[in-house]
Amino acid sequence: MKIDLELVHAEHHRLWGEFYAKYPTDKERLAHRDEMAFMQETIRALYVLEKWAREEGAAGAKALPTLRYYAVVPSVITHVMSTYLPDMGVENIVAERPEKRKNRWATFDKWTKEHQGEQFTTDQLCEISGFSYPSTLNYVKSSPLFTRVKKGIWEVLTTPERE
Repeated sequence: MKIDLELVHAEHHRLWGEFYAKYPTDKERLAHRDEMAFMQETIRALYVLEKWAREEGAAGAKALPTLRYYAVVPSVITHVMSTYLPDMGVENIVAERPEKRKNRWATFDKWTKEHQGEQFTTDQLCEISGFSYPSTLNYVKSSPLFTRVKKGIWEVLTTPERE
């Protein structure tokens, strides 16, 4: 399907026409804000795809990165891609976001509760935490959860409040 300005304008008018026909009063329209927001985001995504088709579509650039660049909501990306660009495929559109650094350290701290009194090398702690050697070393040096046994060996502290 060719996405051009005519198609986008036609879909824009069609979607709003259906919405107004479905909910004739302002009170009903306001009661269905989620549906209206989804429709508005769909129209915005169509404008983004029109721009993509005009500028980069011929060059072979993928539509998905363009939609993500313009921060189109993942559920709308799935809907738009399956409806207007079915030949491009919609698998793996909603990619998992990487875990935040803060959450990864919190997971590492929870892991220490299960291993109190045990000794580990810095390399082992790097594998467990998932961080680089320097980051892990800085963390265990400054954390009250670890004590240094000797160079490269760390012990997880046993504390009454952690039990």
